[in-house]
Amino acid sequence: MVTMPCSSEVFVALYYHFRVVFLWLATHLQPSVGTQLLQSVGQSNRILLNMTTDYNARLLAADIKSYFETNKDAVEVLLYKGKKELSVNRYSAQSPLFYKQFRKKYEK
Repeated sequence: MVTMPCSSEVFVALYYHFRVVFLWLATHLQPSVGTQLLQSVGQSNRILLNMTTDYNARLLAADIKSYFETNKDAVEVLLYKGKKELSVNRYSAQSPLFYKQFRKKYEK
């Protein structure tokens, strides 16, 4: 078995390498829909989402539901996906069938 000596120079080089990779990832990754929704709490009670990428319908439904649970003043989330318009209000998000109904509308 070959072992490499662990000098302070190797440690410093690895530290800077991983730091640069982490900074690149932090600046090039977009925040998730859930993060954006939670950042908007207190700013508005209606949200407009223009979906330009494919997003998992189940995850999106969970993000919207948690947004309504977190923001008690929220009224509606309006989604645009291509030519489709999908409106989700607080009442529909509280329904026990919300996930199923949302996925049906979103994936249509």
